[in-house]
Amino acid sequence: MSDRTRDPLFKHMPRGIPAVSPATSKPPTAEFANPRDIRQGDMLKFQMGMSVDDQVDLTTTVKEMEAGDPIAAFDPTEVNPANRIEFSLLETQRELENYNMRRFRAGYYPSLYAFGNFQWQALRDTGQAFDFGEPWFPITVVGLTLNVPIFDGLRKHNQIQQSKLALKKLDNQTRLLEQSINLE
Repeated sequence: MSDRTRDPLFKHMPRGIPAVSPATSKPPTAEFANPRDIRQGDMLKFQMGMSVDDQVDLTTTVKEMEAGDPIAAFDPTEVNPANRIEFSLLETQRELENYNMRRFRAGYYPSLYAFGNFQWQALRDTGQAFDFGEPWFPITVVGLTLNVPIFDGLRKHNQIQQSKLALKKLDNQTRLLEQSINLE
């Protein structure tokens, strides 16, 4: 008795359709020698901060590295944390937090705004607003608004203090990242 008649899933299938099993269905791998190696290569490029489309040129082979002393070839004092993606992210966060602090400090400055409006109105009491035979009257409004911050309940002061605290946190994170990179 074949697998097709014993398996309840295959019982309802027409007999002309061949059964597909994991052994008979293999993906075409003619394009890549080992797809896992290609994914690992892409992962390496990603971790190095390179584009996946970039070409990587190796200067030595693995056998040459195994023949020599791998520990002597690597100098841990040459590791530069500034070349890591995590470090550049922290630097970007620091810049954004500095802009945020400048924004809060600018809240103490007085501000002056100009505004204007020009319109035509009928100004009638007879209910004939859309009678275009009657005169329409122009109205013009122009002005300035001066805003002088006097007291805001220490809101801006506390926002600046929170921004300073966030900068100290970023400094601690940067120091911790440098230590962990040096430890690696």
